[in-house]
Amino acid sequence: MSTATTPIIAGVVLAGGQSRRMGHDKATLPFHGNTLLEHTQQLLSHCGFDPVLVCGNRPDALRDRHTGRGPLAGLDSALQYGLAHGIAGLLLVPVDMPLLDRNSVLALSQTGQPQQRVTHYQGHPLPMYCPVTAATARLCEQLLQDDNPRQRALHVFAHAARALTLAADTAARTLDNINTPDDWQQLLAAQQD
Repeated sequence: MSTATTPIIAGVVLAGGQSRRMGHDKATLPFHGNTLLEHTQQLLSHCGFDPVLVCGNRPDALRDRHTGRGPLAGLDSALQYGLAHGIAGLLLVPVDMPLLDRNSVLALSQTGQPQQRVTHYQGHPLPMYCPVTAATARLCEQLLQDDNPRQRALHVFAHAARALTLAADTAARTLDNINTPDDWQQLLAAQQD
């Protein structure tokens, strides 16, 4: 008599960017009593993902095997972790998307029933659901070896993986990234209204 186990889907916060346009680490910006990193970790935890991993050059984070290769290197680190720990899927979110909401995250992952396809919103490579398989890990590794930085992008990975693309509600602004001090000030001003 066997008992079925629930597949594990890990939440992954990509927090390895250099924040050049912002001028300082976006992960440390204060947002609703937390940092953006803590806010994003809590969102993934409240969505039911366990574990919640952080990729980036910071304490207690998964370190990139391929430094200086952008978000795809963070995906690679998470895939390697997932393969080693029996994780079925990853839900990746960037640290700089503070308005991302639970519904947008869960629509990608269908928590509890891991999909077999990479999934993201049209026009937005992140957030992204990625199944943890040898094939996705190989594809990620192959793209990371390319000398052309344009080929080491998450949208290239999604296209090569024949990703499922969901329609995005652009009016909701939940998929907006915060990249500059002006972006940040506009977000804070909108939160005051």
